[in-house]
Amino acid sequence: MTKTFKDFLKALTPKPIKAVAIIGLKTYREIIQSQNIKRLKQQHPSIKSNAFMIGLSKQKNRRSDLALYTTYCGATKNKTLCLEPAQDCCEHFFASNNEDVLLLALQAGYTPIYLDLKVSDDPVLSAYQAKIAKAIPHTIEPLGQYDFLFYKDDKIQVDASRIDEFIGLLQEKDSAIALRPHPFLSGNVLYEFGESMLQSRYKGEWDKSIAYITQEVNNGARLNCQMYATGAILRNTKHPDTVKINELWWQHINRCGIECQVSFDIIAQKFDSIAKLPLNLE
Repeated sequence: MTKTFKDFLKALTPKPIKAVAIIGLKTYREIIQSQNIKRLKQQHPSIKSNAFMIGLSKQKNRRSDLALYTTYCGATKNKTLCLEPAQDCCEHFFASNNEDVLLLALQAGYTPIYLDLKVSDDPVLSAYQAKIAKAIPHTIEPLGQYDFLFYKDDKIQVDASRIDEFIGLLQEKDSAIALRPHPFLSGNVLYEFGESMLQSRYKGEWDKSIAYITQEVNNGARLNCQMYATGAILRNTKHPDTVKINELWWQHINRCGIECQVSFDIIAQKFDSIAKLPLNLE
């Protein structure tokens, strides 16, 4: 893969930043008419022509204050994508450091966000990179400009037309964020830790996770607590707790390891502004 797409994405912003996006009707029209797009089409003939028209026609019922996004970082050969086509109810973004993946996302109707991070074949390092968009999306433009953000793991099925319903759950209790309760684990965060050890990428960090859990318990955290599934997260970005939750979670991820559900169950004990999403999001 040439560097054309990466350079093309970087050229969309007048100054270097960590993440840039193709966004906005004016920008889309300029891109479509530009020589950059012509060259990109020539070099990637498999891309459907109408993929570049995404976002030009806004549906009347599309929410301008809401965006859905997902992320993947890592080598192309390691990708396990299951991208649903973008739905009309809101803007859809895909954040990645991988050009091949961004092209696939573009074809599926997502606005690509290029993350200026080195692509690694190491699944643990790649997972840490993906946690940036997952845990601290307020640091990535243009995600920070929306009132509501819905993060989803690309393997989770979500009926985006129900997000209005989910936002109602946030607003009902003036909550900062909402997640699903864990679908099959409850009662003790050690169940989450044990379950995760069945996967090699988590097991590789078990010493780090054990040290983290031990320290947090010594500092007053409870093992018996509400357990969450972090594959779908709805955020009210205007709530005063949202950035606090994001940044504390990011700090704890770096201490606990990539098994971020363990660290979220720990930090969630410090906040009373976390609501529950229904288990079934379809």
